[in-house]
Amino acid sequence: MPVPWDELPEEVLINRTVYEDFATHLVFEYISAKTQKPLGEGSVGDYIGMALTLARNRCEARGTSPAAQTFFKCHLKECQHDEAGRWYKGLRSSAEGAAWKRDVKAGEDIDKSTVPIYLDAHVVPK
Repeated sequence: MPVPWDELPEEVLINRTVYEDFATHLVFEYISAKTQKPLGEGSVGDYIGMALTLARNRCEARGTSPAAQTFFKCHLKECQHDEAGRWYKGLRSSAEGAAWKRDVKAGEDIDKSTVPIYLDAHVVPK
């Protein structure tokens, strides 16, 4: 039976495997109730970051152990080049890349930032 968020012990909240499994779930299993589609790559990364922030806040509210303080440094910009920061950056990058590949394979329109330009339609005849 699932354990409610408020009852998860610190050992779970600071376990890297939990976040790795969460990332896998987001990329390959989760379907948005609003869009009926998987999350896009940016949203996958944002959800991972949000989960770490919520877990850090929970641990801080209860009194953070030295192990939790060390674990949550992975999410700090000033620690992005140490081992924990590289783990977080790699997790987020791998999950976002997997989501992008999944969408490309499914034929999704990946880049919606601009209207496509087809140059052959704008060539002026001589």
